[in-house]
Parts: sequence; structure tokens; C-alpha cells
Amino acid sequence: MKRKKETKWWIAYHTSFREKHLRAACMDWVFASTLFHLINSHPEKSEYESLFLLHFSSHFTHVLRDTWTNAPPKRRVTIINIFII
Repeated sequence: MKRKKETKWWIAYHTSFREKHLRAACMDWVFASTLFHLINSHPEKSEYESLFLLHFSSHFTHVLRDTWTNAPPKRRVTIINIFII
């Protein structure tokens, strides 16, 4: 009986862990692509500047995601406000 409970707990934990990382990956992609397109829309950007901006935006979203994941709910509101401004 104890083994069955442990298995159920592990499946529930593993599922929530995968969902959390899937959400984080989606958030990374959305932020990186949005930021890249906003900055890169300027007509005078060169190819190298575009590659740099893509790298910067993906790095920025990783930092933001880590901050978001580890932040308490009140701080998440602050992070959203800073990002919007």
C-alpha cells in the first residue's frame, strides 16, 4: 500500500515539474520573440546587430524567468510593471 502512495505522489510531482518547465519555455519564447521584433523593427539595423539583439533578448528572458520563478507573488507584480514600462 505504501509503495502505491509513493508512486502516485511521484507521478503528480513529475507532472507538475514538467508543466512548470513547459510554461517557462513558452514564456521564454514569447518574451524573446516579442522583444526581438520590437527592437529589430528599426530599418537601419545591420545583420550583426540583429543577431546581437536576438542573443540579448533570449538572455534577458532567461534572467526574467528565473527572477519570476523565485519571486513571491507581490514581487511578480513589480516585475510585470518594470517590464511594461
